[in-house]
Amino acid sequence: MKNWQKVSRDEFVDFIKSYPCDLVTDYYMDVISWNDFRDGRTFPESMVAIVDAMGVDCRICKDYI
Repeated sequence: MKNWQKVSRDEFVDFIKSYPCDLVTDYYMDVISWNDFRDGRTFPESMVAIVDAMGVDCRICKDYI
C-alpha cells in the first residue's frame, strides 16, 4: 500500500516541480494524477501525486523518489 500524504496546494505544486523526472498527467473520474513510468512501472503503481478536480484534496507519495 502506498504512503499517501495529504499536503497543502503549495506543497503539492512544489513536489511536482521538483520531481526528479518528467511526469505523465492523467485525468479520470474527477481525479488528476501525475505518474512516474520509469523502470516499467504501470498504473496505478506509477501514481506519485493526485488531486481532485476542484484542486482541494492534494496528496503526494514519495515512495519512488
